[in-house]
Amino acid sequence: AHAQENKQGIHSGKPKAVTKASDASENATRARSFISHWQRSGRIPCVVEHASAGSRLRLYIPKENVKLTFVLGGVRCPRAPRKDGADGEPLGADALAYTTRHAMQRNVEVEFEGIDKSGGFIGSVWLSKDVNLAEGLLEQGLASVHGMSADQSQHANLLYAAECNAKTEKRGMWAEFNADEEARKADEKAKQEQERLASTKADQLKPRIEFLDVMVSELVSPMSMFIQIAKQSKVAELETMMADLAVSQMPKPADFAPKVGQLVSACYTVGDEWHRAKILKVLPGSEYLVSYIDFGNSETLAIDRLRPLSSKFASTEAHAQEAQLAFLNLPNDGFVSDYAAETYAQLRQLVEGRQLVANVEARPSNAPIQITLYDPALGRPVLEKSVNGEIAFAGYAVADKRALSSLHNSSALAQIESLVDEARNAHRGMWEYGDATADE
Repeated sequence: AHAQENKQGIHSGKPKAVTKASDASENATRARSFISHWQRSGRIPCVVEHASAGSRLRLYIPKENVKLTFVLGGVRCPRAPRKDGADGEPLGADALAYTTRHAMQRNVEVEFEGIDKSGGFIGSVWLSKDVNLAEGLLEQGLASVHGMSADQSQHANLLYAAECNAKTEKRGMWAEFNADEEARKADEKAKQEQERLASTKADQLKPRIEFLDVMVSELVSPMSMFIQIAKQSKVAELETMMADLAVSQMPKPADFAPKVGQLVSACYTVGDEWHRAKILKVLPGSEYLVSYIDFGNSETLAIDRLRPLSSKFASTEAHAQEAQLAFLNLPNDGFVSDYAAETYAQLRQLVEGRQLVANVEARPSNAPIQITLYDPALGRPVLEKSVNGEIAFAGYAVADKRALSSLHNSSALAQIESLVDEARNAHRGMWEYGDATADE
């Protein structure tokens, strides 16, 4: 009664302030700050706000007042058509309708498995205790299993079984499925793969020697980075181009709305300098996630900080090249991911602000180059003293036997495995409580 009389709190008559939900998928860096906590939390209650495709959702977590983009792990749905009906794949509209009917504006539970390059989260959506959304899409023949992603999921058997049922019942995309013909094609493909591996085995076992003087311009993750060639001619070329870019800005058309993948001129928020950038994602409110192609870093910018890029600047090759540490990987495990920040800090100490020598161990097609980084003060390359060796010795990585660099250089792989074993036995880094990758 006293509060009512004095018009306090909810009795004041003032509208209640609405706290705007933060966007956990704003970019990959922001997404990484959430993923470890959510992976450890198991199933998390969410509300499905929107579905843009059968396997792509927009979720809201009320408890944390956070919104995010979520992709179903282990499956691929046909692309849904636009509002005008264009650009859709067969059954794309049906897959979207199924997800909309069963999940839109409903309370669900989600399990987080990882993130993608643009900050989207990957995992499973549970419509109820035992009803999995991805399983339902597969059962209806409105999605197919994405092998590489599904094999990393704890629900892999569930997904494969659902797809098998759809094939047996000839539902959706499997309406014309012929098991015998598919088996014949699989055998033929396996035979061709064996022949290809046999014919290239000798080349795969040859270590590559391609030394480059480099600077690490951006650390993306504990295993991934962008490098610049540290030649005086390259540095001078970049400085000249940036000076020209600063005084050669094209006017911004009134209808300027760059698309994903387009090169633009972007004004970096630190120093207000113009750089070449690529559009990674179009965001609400005329904002864009961009990547600076000559340095590798990324940020979100408003449209008024972007301009069209002249063709004379767009034709020049990017000065930053994406790379990853050869022979190494981080275990795909929620517990081990807790050490990602420590790995990142260790790597920064070894590479930040230093000129290094990189040996390009492998150049996979459509993937980052795989490198070993050395301190030039060593005089000669010694793998155990390389950045790669230091990370393995400190207990922050495991040997990646399937990496192309490992296939090229089995001797180097064996040395890395020895360093990993030594770190495990000494309980360093992620091995401090024992074998973090073992099933317990």
